Amino acid sequence: MNFEHFALSRDLFYLTALSLGAGLGALLMAYRKTGSRKQHGAWISTTLFLGSLIVSALAAAVILSKGLVFTVPSLYPWGCLFLLLGILGIRFFKIGGCAIIFAGGLFVVWICISFLNYAPFTEPEQLSLEAASSGQIVIRRDPAGRRAPEAWTVEDDGRTLFIEAAAVTAHGSYPLIGGERRGAIIRIRREDRQLAAINPDGFRFKHSGGLGFSLDQYTLELPPGILASGINLAVLFNGRALYFDPPIQL
Repeated sequence: MNFEHFALSRDLFYLTALSLGAGLGALLMAYRKTGSRKQHGAWISTTLFLGSLIVSALAAAVILSKGLVFTVPSLYPWGCLFLLLGILGIRFFKIGGCAIIFAGGLFVVWICISFLNYAPFTEPEQLSLEAASSGQIVIRRDPAGRRAPEAWTVEDDGRTLFIEAAAVTAHGSYPLIGGERRGAIIRIRREDRQLAAINPDGFRFKHSGGLGFSLDQYTLELPPGILASGINLAVLFNGRALYFDPPIQL
């Protein structure tokens, strides 16, 4: 899965499979015994159009990948699924195909909401921790980060703070999002008590370690007394590591 233009070649391969299925479904519709001559001609025209789309998409996938797209076994189950969706969606559109298309679209929307809600790690997400004179800790989301600026205040009771983050990677065979890695700093807690929900929607990541997604969770500890010395800390998460800047000496 590491050859050049893999993502685009993969999606063109899936488009080929979907178009092939739709073309077969249109061909079956064209030769129904109950169809009129006018309907027969319309379905034949649709089949020819889909045929040209099949040739174009397949040729582009082969050229971009230099034929390597056919050497990735994990693409074939998805290809078969798109082929089946195309056939059933066209051939049985009135009695079930519409529901199949709707369910497929709903699945795509669910993936988008669960995964694409977070920007890719083009730059680290950053929080700043500052000790206030009132014995509190002020947590600020960096306005230069990927989210809108926001602030939280928690009591400094002399116990360890835990900063949690999560990152999810979609398997490379997933259409559109395959191979992408996204995530966020999720929360700050003290033992089992949550103090600040930095990205509340990030909790859904804890249920994403399946269905072709790999989940990585990160926890950073801030021992008591570090901020009391007047040192302001930045917490950064780049999708692979959660760390303090500057580093602290434990």
